[in-house]
Amino acid sequence: MKIARLDTLARQDDIFVGGEPEERYERRQMIVVADDYDFVANDATDITSIESLTATYLVGAINYVEYRDALILYAQTVTFSNLTIEQKEVLCVNFAVDKSDRDTVFTSGEQKKHAKGIQELINKANEQIVFESKSIDIADEIGVPETTNISSSSEFGSYIAEASSEGVSSTSSTSYQTKLTLTTTDITSGKYKISWYFETNGSSKEDAEFKIVLNTSTILSETNVEFKDETNWLTGGGFKYETLASGIHTIEIKFRSENKYTSNIRKARLDIIKIT
Repeated sequence: MKIARLDTLARQDDIFVGGEPEERYERRQMIVVADDYDFVANDATDITSIESLTATYLVGAINYVEYRDALILYAQTVTFSNLTIEQKEVLCVNFAVDKSDRDTVFTSGEQKKHAKGIQELINKANEQIVFESKSIDIADEIGVPETTNISSSSEFGSYIAEASSEGVSSTSSTSYQTKLTLTTTDITSGKYKISWYFETNGSSKEDAEFKIVLNTSTILSETNVEFKDETNWLTGGGFKYETLASGIHTIEIKFRSENKYTSNIRKARLDIIKIT
C-alpha cells in the first residue's frame, strides 16, 4: 500500500465562493494505491510517509489493520534513529518497530497499555483476538502477531468526491428544482457509498419535498418535511450503497414546494466513496 498525490487533479473552484479550500483540495488529491502503482503514468507523486498514512487512516480511507501493516512496511525503509520524536512515537504506539526501538521511547508499562489499545482496534477492524487479555507480557518481539483482514479491499477509498452548496436557495414551485449536483470522473465499476445532507425551513403553511437522484432517473431517497414555523432549520440526510458501472455518474439533491409557498434549502452536501 502506498499513498499517491494526484498532481493534475482538477480543482473544484466553481462550487466554492473564493475557490476550493486548499485543505480540501489536498485531501482530494490523496488516494490509496497498490505497491505497483505507476506514479508517472498517472501524473502522481509518491507521498507515502508516517504523516500521510496517518491522515489516510483518520479520514477512514483505510482500516486500522491496513494502517498498522503499512506502518510496519514503511518502518523497514527508514532508519529509526533519524526520525523525529513525533514519528518515533507513532511507530512505537502502533508497534510497527521492534522492542529495542520501542524501549528508547516508552517504558514497558506504557508499551503494555499501547498493546491493549492495539488489541481493541484490531478486534474492531478484524474481529480477531490477537493476544490474551490476561497476558502480562507483550506477545512477541514485535508486540502483536501479524494479522490479515480478509474482509478489507485495496479498492476502499480509491475514489472519493464531494460537492457542496452552502448558501440559501428558495422556491415556491411545485416542480423539482436542483440545489446541488455532483458529477464523478470516469470511475471504475464497483460498490460505492453515496451520502447526502441538507438543512431546510419554510412557511408554516408549507410542506417541502426532497429527493436524491442518481443519473437523472434512479431515486435514492425521497423525503417530505412539514414546517411548524418559519425560523427553525430542520436537517435531512442519509446514505445508500450502490453498485455502479464504469463511467461518469451524476448525483443530485432536488427540492420543491408542495403548496406553492416558499421552501428554503441550505448547506447541501454530497459525497461518494468507493467501497469495493
